[in-house]
Amino acid sequence: MVNIANQKARILIVDDNRDNLRVLSDFLDEVGFEVWVAPSGKIAIERIQYAVPDLVLLDVMMPEMDGFEVCSILKNNPLTQKIPIIFMTALSDTNDKIKGFELGAVDYITKPFQQEEVLVRIRLHLKLHFLQVTLAEKNELLEQLIQNLEQKVIQGNTKLEQATVELHETQAKLLQREVKLQYNSFHDPLTGLPNKARFLTQLNQTIEFSLNHNYHYGLLLLDIDRFKLINDSLGYSKGDTLLQEIAIRLQNSVGINNLVARLSSDEFVILLEGIEHPSEATELAERMQEEYLQYPYELDGYQIFVKVSIGITYSFFGYHNSTDLFRDANIAMQKAKDFGKKGYAVFEPQMQVDVLQRLNWENDLRQAIKKQELCLLYQPIINLVNNSLKGFEALVRWNHPSRGQVSPVKFIPIAEETGLIHDIGWWVLEAACQQLSLWEKQFPKLKSLVLNVNLSTPQLTAVDFIQQLKIILDRNNLSGENLKLEITETCLLEGVEHRDKIFNQIKDLGVKLCIDDFGTGYSSLSRLHEFPIDTLKIDRSFVQRIDPSSENITIAAIITLAKSLNMDIVAEGIETPLQRDKLKEMGCELGQGFLFARPLEYQAATKIIEDFHGQSE
Repeated sequence: MVNIANQKARILIVDDNRDNLRVLSDFLDEVGFEVWVAPSGKIAIERIQYAVPDLVLLDVMMPEMDGFEVCSILKNNPLTQKIPIIFMTALSDTNDKIKGFELGAVDYITKPFQQEEVLVRIRLHLKLHFLQVTLAEKNELLEQLIQNLEQKVIQGNTKLEQATVELHETQAKLLQREVKLQYNSFHDPLTGLPNKARFLTQLNQTIEFSLNHNYHYGLLLLDIDRFKLINDSLGYSKGDTLLQEIAIRLQNSVGINNLVARLSSDEFVILLEGIEHPSEATELAERMQEEYLQYPYELDGYQIFVKVSIGITYSFFGYHNSTDLFRDANIAMQKAKDFGKKGYAVFEPQMQVDVLQRLNWENDLRQAIKKQELCLLYQPIINLVNNSLKGFEALVRWNHPSRGQVSPVKFIPIAEETGLIHDIGWWVLEAACQQLSLWEKQFPKLKSLVLNVNLSTPQLTAVDFIQQLKIILDRNNLSGENLKLEITETCLLEGVEHRDKIFNQIKDLGVKLCIDDFGTGYSSLSRLHEFPIDTLKIDRSFVQRIDPSSENITIAAIITLAKSLNMDIVAEGIETPLQRDKLKEMGCELGQGFLFARPLEYQAATKIIEDFHGQSE
């Protein structure tokens, strides 16, 4: 037996799979072992007759002579019976493992094996075998001494023997602790999957191999959409259970030859080895979504549907490092979140260009606030009954120095993602109140003019929202009665702590509340009466579908609902006299749209007030 602390240990690998022989022998040779290989049990027996190894890695399933027969032959030979034998197998049957241990094997390694695990187990059993051989030699020496020494010496040797056993037990415990630490350093404690460190090690090896051989791979980056909402609503323990269930489904979906790892809280990654065409990666993504991920999860009586977004890239783009690989997979994953109807997106070089362009938009938007490039336009809200002016909706626009006037459809999503929506929202509210104050001074007899201002969820949830709103009203000498804040249905029902308290404080200031784009969100009609809402706005999508020959049931239902709750009703996007007349016929009293006027600069809006002034009075 070789002392592994001073000399190379000899490892014999027996496996009829030459790829396994190559991978294992190369790896063990690199870490410092003397490696022998045998492609069959018969060749292994012949090889051992000439030189005895220190440890045998033995495949179970082999033609002609399987691993069990080879093990039996070695254990019945006095020269080889003490060699540690570790079986390698893809079988998971307990009876097979019991049979192997009964024949004299010391351990099992399950295929596909992890190289770090193989190395730890080999070192452990080499150390244990070395200790056993050493202990046996000491015992033999003790037996010789016992025959020649007096009882006192025998007693001393007994104590030495006990100390040796204790040392052996201590060393075994330390080795077990080392194995556990090695395992934990490369695995996620929650799911049992390989962790980021383990995955990066394998990925870097795969990248290097791919660059030097005609070998291709794919990388799939997965993220659970709105996982924070699940944690916040159901609790972290159920969130952890969900992650464990998802990990199991991912492992079942990719097979044993591909590596699945957990990177962070709700982010997983798959390394798809040995692909021949990019379509193999997309086919895997589709199969995962359709057969594994789309079905609900049962969590203590809760049925949870989860959307998983997958970003895909592969070695056909010629990656030289994992950083670029993850960058592009993440870009594709974000694309899947935004536009991936199938739940996945494949990276394309244009995506990176788009990301850079978006970054430029973000930088320009930050400068726009500082350089006062934002402006407000005002769209009239008309009384459909008597054609009088009810008020305006303030709409923000961006006068970009090189791109011209930019629609909020383009820059508001960027503002929401970057947090700039706070600064923009406060600027809009301040500018709108300044204009309303000017109009009240210019038209002192016009008391009923209402100005609608859109409010974002992040702005409403700000800790100091009520305080800042009051400051703006006071600074502009406004009572609040002619200011109406428009919120979305999502803002009404989601993510707003102490929502009722905030709404009541807004009402205490005299400010009115309006639900914008009503009918397109997720609000519960049965709960609508709980909120102090003054106005419902019918979304333009319903107005555009008005059919003069039908009853237009959806719009009629919204109007009936609003009237039953004593709310005003405003129709958005009125473009034709037919739409106006039909809405008026159904009882809708207020409207806005291109039929009356496009959004106007404040000078043109002031002119409209002047034109309507006599009629408004």
